[in-house]
Amino acid sequence: MKWLFFFCLFMNLLVFAWGNLIYQPKQAVKPPPPVLSAKTELKLLSELGYVNTLPSTEKFESTTSEEQRQEELQSVEIATEKPLICYRLGPLMDNATATVVSTLKSLGITADVQAITVKYLVVSPVQGWGGESRQLFEQWQHLAETSLVLKGEFQGSVLFGFYADLGVAQQQQQMLKQQGVNTKIVGYHHNVSKAKWLLYQAENEFGLPDEIWKVLASEHKHLQLEQKSCQTLANNS
Repeated sequence: MKWLFFFCLFMNLLVFAWGNLIYQPKQAVKPPPPVLSAKTELKLLSELGYVNTLPSTEKFESTTSEEQRQEELQSVEIATEKPLICYRLGPLMDNATATVVSTLKSLGITADVQAITVKYLVVSPVQGWGGESRQLFEQWQHLAETSLVLKGEFQGSVLFGFYADLGVAQQQQQMLKQQGVNTKIVGYHHNVSKAKWLLYQAENEFGLPDEIWKVLASEHKHLQLEQKSCQTLANNS
């Protein structure tokens, strides 16, 4: 029985050696990771179901564009808006003042009535109100007395004021002479020393439509239309 025991022991040792020392099973080889080739197809995130959660700028850009457009329109309106020009119309007798005021009102013009005592005028030589006289007026329009005569007896001249006293008129003339401005003093011989004058604003560059001026001039003798500085009038009102 000993030989049977040694035989079994020998077989066990042989099996153990074969399984652990001699036989080595092959390890599984992992395939290499795939390499993208030049032909690999690319897909958009939207095709893969990706949803953009970032806030859209479309609304902001639209709002900004609209605000810019409104600002541009306002700039154009301001640039094309005609500035108001101030005028003085007269002299008018008391009984005619209300009629002329009503005529101006029908044109959408509101006039203020001003009583002026007129005996002497200081005026520049007639040069035409569209040329040198306008330049002279723009240079001296900061004085409340200054106006540019557009229509009437002294049309084309710059008027440097109405005066009830000759001495005051001469002082004005001397002051202007020292500044290089030649003027003359005219005695206002018309019987309108206490006449009324109308002050108003209008967009019309001539102060009144030509047909209205012709009607008024035919009804009121010695009528005169002057352009005044609105800023000067506002400062002296």
